[in-house]
Amino acid sequence: MNRKFRTEGKVMKRVFVVMLILGFGILLNAQQKALEAYISEAQVLKGEGKFQEAVEILKEAVDVYPREVDAHLQLGLAWGDFCQKAGETGDMMGAMNGANGFFSEMEEVLELDPNNYDAHFYFGVWGVNVPSFFGKLDAGVKHLEKALSIAKGQSGEGSQERLATIYRFLGQGYRMQERFEDAKTAWGKALELSPEGEIGDAARVGLESLEEVRAAAKPKKPEKKEESEKVLALKKKLEKSPDDFELLMELGKACFEEENWVEATAIFKKAVELKPEHAEAQYLLARSVSEDAAKDYDERIHENTDLRTGLAFETAQQLERALQLDPTNSEVKLYYAVSCVEMPFFVGRIDKGLLLLEELVKDENVPEEMRAEALYQLGYGYRKKGTAVWMKLVKDFPRAERVQSVYDEFGLREYGKETMSVEGDKVVVTFHLGFMDELAPQTGLWVEDSEGNFVKTLYVSGFSGYAKEKQVNLPEWAKSSDFETDGTTGASIDWGKHSCAWDLADHQGKRVEDGLYRVNIEVSWWPSMKYGRASAEIRVGKTPDENTVEKAPFIPMLRVQYLR
Repeated sequence: MNRKFRTEGKVMKRVFVVMLILGFGILLNAQQKALEAYISEAQVLKGEGKFQEAVEILKEAVDVYPREVDAHLQLGLAWGDFCQKAGETGDMMGAMNGANGFFSEMEEVLELDPNNYDAHFYFGVWGVNVPSFFGKLDAGVKHLEKALSIAKGQSGEGSQERLATIYRFLGQGYRMQERFEDAKTAWGKALELSPEGEIGDAARVGLESLEEVRAAAKPKKPEKKEESEKVLALKKKLEKSPDDFELLMELGKACFEEENWVEATAIFKKAVELKPEHAEAQYLLARSVSEDAAKDYDERIHENTDLRTGLAFETAQQLERALQLDPTNSEVKLYYAVSCVEMPFFVGRIDKGLLLLEELVKDENVPEEMRAEALYQLGYGYRKKGTAVWMKLVKDFPRAERVQSVYDEFGLREYGKETMSVEGDKVVVTFHLGFMDELAPQTGLWVEDSEGNFVKTLYVSGFSGYAKEKQVNLPEWAKSSDFETDGTTGASIDWGKHSCAWDLADHQGKRVEDGLYRVNIEVSWWPSMKYGRASAEIRVGKTPDENTVEKAPFIPMLRVQYLR
């Protein structure tokens, strides 16, 4: 080959390489512009109130640029906007999903950039503002403290207001943690840096209310439960060796066997602190929290209406950790999967549970009984998801013809005659709840006299009975009874036929006079926010009486029978 051609070939190679490099640079620049285009499009959608669409656009951006910090940050903020909008419209499921999406994306940002100020700040602000059952308070305070550390190293326009804003929310977080002196200091600094405007006003209000909040704070009382001699003996030994891991495990197991879940939880938490990688200790901790969450409502609800919700989230977190420590343990996997399926919808673990159940069913190394249980729970989970779809239909398209089909599916199947054995002077009450939501409803059943005066509560769901004025879900029952339950609070009942008997005693235990009485039922479903109420009159006297009222679709039948 001619030397000239060889030289020109080398030059052309160099030119080609340069063009590749330049082209790659241009491509990178185009990619950056493309990400900006995603973000701009999402901003326009948010401005139009289309938050779901903005989330979907930014999900695409994250798929294309999974390592781009700004893509995750903007998706997190879009999830936050979606959450707030859903909360304003009463879409609790949407609000839960939005909040979880927000926190997940902020964690992704910090995975990519551990010192990202925006992610620490936004996580912190949300962490101290979302309901306690999210379990983000402690993490929120830590993220705000990190944001403060970063902000102190920054200068320029707005730096003083930035610091004041962080101190404002730190004060809020410290107060919720009952770190009252730290709250006082933080709000004092916020007021010093920004004495006027929203920040100063918030800090001033916080400081003014601090003493009242401090006075109202009560130490959390452990559940009172009679302890066996074995437990007392182990506790005595533990006083001498408080960090004895084996002793803690033995005591925790003893409390667990005696169904003292609160005590068992506290003990296993101590054991896990000593040995964080101990699989059995973590699993028993998770089981203790789960059993406490599954209990009927009790007096603790009046002090903290979010207690059971918080326990549900904590159960999920503790079981996740247990499975991480022992991923091949079929028992742990099944327990976690079943818990995911049975948890309230807002915990958002049902899909995870179904996936684990599918794995167990297909695993031929898993014992047959365990696989059978997994298959049963799989069916239960899919039925639950189907019900959720119907509830969305009822909520989103209340006037559609197909909504009536849902009501018909849950409606009254048959009246039937009451089979419960009742003798003597009594009123038998039979009613049918004709609707099923994601959670069992709150139900109140009570008696009034002919003038509307309260006589007695026959039944009230546990949450309403214990929460009382702290969270009123049954306003008519609350107004009539003034939260008088007479020991009739019980586990929540769901769709179907239910019966009880009134012994003709009032709430003070005295036999009522003959005359006309009214039996009332009030039901409140959530998250669909459906509500039903019905009343039936019955005459108590010398002769039997019977009355049936229909209030379809929610209470398709209420029947009262006076039996002599």
